[in-house]
Order: sequence, then structure tokens, then C-alpha cells
Amino acid sequence: MKKCLTNTENNIQVFSISNRIITVEVLNYGGIIHSIKVNKNGKVFDVVLGYKNLTDYLCDDNYFGAIVGRVCNVVKDAKYTLNDKQYNLIKNQNQDSLHGGSKGLTKRFWQVENHTDSSLTLTTFSHDGEDGYGGNLTVKAVYSFTNRGGLLVELFAISDKETPIALTMHPYFNLNGEGAGFIGNHLLEIDADFITLTDNDYACTGELLNVKNTPYDFKRPKPIGKNLNADFPQMIKDGGYDVNFVLNSNAKIKAIGDLSGVSLEIFTNQNGAQLYTSNSLNVKSGKSCEYKDWQAFCIEPQNYPNAVNISSFPTPFVKANENYYWQTEYLFK
Repeated sequence: MKKCLTNTENNIQVFSISNRIITVEVLNYGGIIHSIKVNKNGKVFDVVLGYKNLTDYLCDDNYFGAIVGRVCNVVKDAKYTLNDKQYNLIKNQNQDSLHGGSKGLTKRFWQVENHTDSSLTLTTFSHDGEDGYGGNLTVKAVYSFTNRGGLLVELFAISDKETPIALTMHPYFNLNGEGAGFIGNHLLEIDADFITLTDNDYACTGELLNVKNTPYDFKRPKPIGKNLNADFPQMIKDGGYDVNFVLNSNAKIKAIGDLSGVSLEIFTNQNGAQLYTSNSLNVKSGKSCEYKDWQAFCIEPQNYPNAVNISSFPTPFVKANENYYWQTEYLFK
């Protein structure tokens, strides 16, 4: 049974920003990107999946469009050790912690600090010990537009104690439009030579796999669906793509909708990106229709998952009073 947020004294509100190229709707709940409407040759495509009724986000377990943290993805055995102290996290995926725990940054109302026609700033606070994490954490999210017309999302965080911080955004994209169905014919390019392998609980093991001659080779554009049914152990286990790519320096990430011609380029300061092809999606109350598996893809810029427990991965630990900064531009054409 889904656990819904019951404290709804704050109403879900929609904040719209636009640069006349794209119009974006963001919620004060979870910092969720509810829609991105792109004008392509006089036709408007809403390229982000979401719920028809905003209150359905309160019960959402798909993380539709949300800010995810304190630590995104899977933390093995829901624990980590820092300065000889073990921190035990909330287990919300079998014996592991997923996407920050049962509360996380997603399951909360954010405060609106500033809103203009072209920008939105939200803030929230996570107290010391919440979901098992140490440190009082302040987070700010800024949604705005770049000079070339892309949607820029910036996440700022600071804690009064050394603590792991690894944030991401989790929009589900269908560049043919959110109700257009199968995304297998979208072209996708990801400049990455390696992926990080996971165990049966989707936690990174520390092992890397070279993508050459595997279904994970997107160094040249290819249809997302070309290898969705590949006879490859990791693909069979995941039911499609659900893996972190180790991005090359200044990596190119680009997708193109086969029916709409809408393209999306992603530019980020993160060293990894999770590709997820909505392998187990089953949503009856989507914005325009029911959503099923393989009807959207997620690109989640992030640090390598489970890095709190793998010393060979880039560290997610941020010193006390040190500024954490995550940024990603979504450029639509």
C-alpha cells in the first residue's frame, strides 16, 4: 500500500515560468517539474509525464519530476560510515535506502522564496537526523533560463555538519508528448565509456563495465529501444535500462523524438547520469492517459550511486559549511 502525505495544510501550487520558447510548470511540493511545453513548428508538446490531479503527487512512488535527495539512488544496506561513526538510514526499498529515504526532499512542501515570469526559487530545510542523515541541511532550488533558451535548474545545499549530499532531478521525458506511448524509437546519444554495475537490489557494487559491444553503448546515436530486449544479464535483471553512466568530460547527452522532431540536450556539472526507461511504470491517472512501461525515459545527472560506501567512487561527502552545487541545463529545440 502506498504511503501518502497526510499533512496537507499547505496546498499544492503551480508556478509557471516561460521564456517564450518553452513554458515550465513547477510545484511547491517536491520541487516537481509538472510540465515542460515545447513549441515545435507551431505545435506544442508537453514532454514531461505527470499526474492529471495534483493531489496524486502526494501518493507518488515514481518520483515524477521531483528533486531527489539528500542522497539519490540506492544506498546499500541503508547505512554509511563517516568519521568512524555509522549512520543508519531509513529502509524504504527492501534492506536499502532509496532516493533519500521515506521523507527525503521529494516528500515535502518547499517555500517559495521568489517567483517572476522567468524564474522560480524554492527553499527547504532537513533537520539533523532526518531519515538517518547527519547535519542540519538547507537546500535551495532555482529554475530559470539560459541565454540560449534552455531550462536551467540549480540546486544549492549547505549543512552544519560533514554529510553526504548527492542530489538529482527526476523528470520523465517523452519528446513526442507525454501521452504518445512507446519511446523506443527516440534517438539517444550519451558520451560515456563505462557504466556502474549493480547487484540484484540495484545498488552499485563498485564495478565498472566498458560499454563497447554491449547494449549500453550510446556513444553514437541509436534508438533507445534497439536493445531493450537484449539477452544481456544486466538488461534482463533491470527489464530495460536502469543504470548510471560514467560521463566523459563535457559529455554530450542528446535525445530526439521520432514523431515530433523535438530534441533535448542535457548539460550538467555532474560526473554521472542515470538512464531509466520506466521499466515498471503503471500509472492510471496520467495527465492525458494511462502510462505503462517504456513510455518515458529519465536522464538523472548525479554522482555515482552508493558512493557513500565505495571509496573508489567520487566522494559525496561535503564538509561542514561547505557549499554544494548541482546544475543541469535542459535545452530543447
